[in-house]
Amino acid sequence: MSFPEEHHYLPQFLLAPWCGEDGMLTAFSKPYQDKVVARRYAPSAVAKRANLYTYIGMPEGKAQVLETVFFQKVDHEGALALQAAFANGANTITRDQRAQLAVFLMSLRVRHPDAIAMIRKEGAEGLVAALDRDPEEAVAAGLAPVQRLSELVHQDNPALIENFGLSILPEIATNPNYLNRLARLDWVDVQFPAAAPELVISDRALLLRGDLLTECVMVLPVGPRRAMLINSDRRHIDAFRQLPPKEQVRSINKWSVEEAVEYVYARGVEHLPLVKRRLRRRPDRGRRELE
Repeated sequence: MSFPEEHHYLPQFLLAPWCGEDGMLTAFSKPYQDKVVARRYAPSAVAKRANLYTYIGMPEGKAQVLETVFFQKVDHEGALALQAAFANGANTITRDQRAQLAVFLMSLRVRHPDAIAMIRKEGAEGLVAALDRDPEEAVAAGLAPVQRLSELVHQDNPALIENFGLSILPEIATNPNYLNRLARLDWVDVQFPAAAPELVISDRALLLRGDLLTECVMVLPVGPRRAMLINSDRRHIDAFRQLPPKEQVRSINKWSVEEAVEYVYARGVEHLPLVKRRLRRRPDRGRRELE
């Protein structure tokens, strides 16, 4: 049995609406200084990273369990819930569908390569700090007083520390405090007319301003002319709707490009001027290939 080594941090179904008749979308990046590159790719060829969620030092089947068990389930249920929300209205979907969609939205915030790198690092550091908090436990484990319990764990099972952050990733994505809060917010389906520009979507697809537990606004572009707006205060939506459709799209696109880590995706190349102005260049961007 083969296990997937290429892990998509943006599922292909989310990018598919931006594909043209050729089945491809445009990916913008800034690989060299401030030069913008626009290339055509299939959704299967972008927004992925080899072994992004792979556990270190484990058998192949268990090493890929986050991708094969957790994220594939989250994406499948999220796709069905999103389809139901846009077909019948977000306020009409079932409680289970709303919960599944909330988990999918949370997953988009924690599965980007930058987020995964932080989770791996902070998880390992947190576990080491917890293990070494009480020196008496190390002595009880048979270590010399100058040794640390984390050293013993690292000797016996080094992968345990390295994998700890990843192991709690499902708990982060399904944190009930965030999910319950998210499920109670207003979810609004916004469709834009043909006279307005098209939306883009970035590698950090779910846009968030504020604190989810207090006051926030979230936007998820789901197609060139459609987005889901989630907010804690209905006045945010009312103020947004007062803008002309062109300005609504421009504000979301500016936000998407400025939030992008490396890539912006669109149906065509008409957003090249915006990308040139707003896409940041990462210091290591020139050394990395499109994922």
